[in-house]
Amino acid sequence: MPDRRQTGVMLPEDPGEEELARDWTLSEADHGEVLRCRGDDNRRRFAIQLCVLRQYGTFLDRYAAVPVRILNHLNRQLGLSPVPKLAEVEREATETGHQQRIREYLKFRTFDEEARQLLEEHLRARLAQGAWPEDRTRDCRSGPRARIPLMHTHVIPNGTYRFGDEEESDRYYAAAS
Repeated sequence: MPDRRQTGVMLPEDPGEEELARDWTLSEADHGEVLRCRGDDNRRRFAIQLCVLRQYGTFLDRYAAVPVRILNHLNRQLGLSPVPKLAEVEREATETGHQQRIREYLKFRTFDEEARQLLEEHLRARLAQGAWPEDRTRDCRSGPRARIPLMHTHVIPNGTYRFGDEEESDRYYAAAS
């Protein structure tokens, strides 16, 4: 059985239709962003990385182990021919550029000193409102939107973060309550 682990991400081997629709469907805006890429394989890789970063908070290191169902679900959305597997990146500069575009598109930022301070302030404010870390963890794991971080600040283990707007944060928090 092929190893599906890349950068700590365990991709589902045989995702069902509901999982494909939820985690691997491109919005109209996503579709437009993907189509900016040149070449079918670059479009496929960009779409995969976009969905993986949104879902798992990190990028894939290798494309060879991407399950064929996921790959062809994205192919159908993009009007591309089905393929059994995706070739690895030919130009590292292209991959780096795509990753930067995806970060900007999804509004991810580097976790630097300013971000650390903003996160600390945010967490202190949430604690002052009565939100305890254990409660937030439980909400994230058991809420109906469990795959979406519920805090206004989205911290990603690979050193990036994302701020949602207050309305987005309140909506996710309310959904988990």
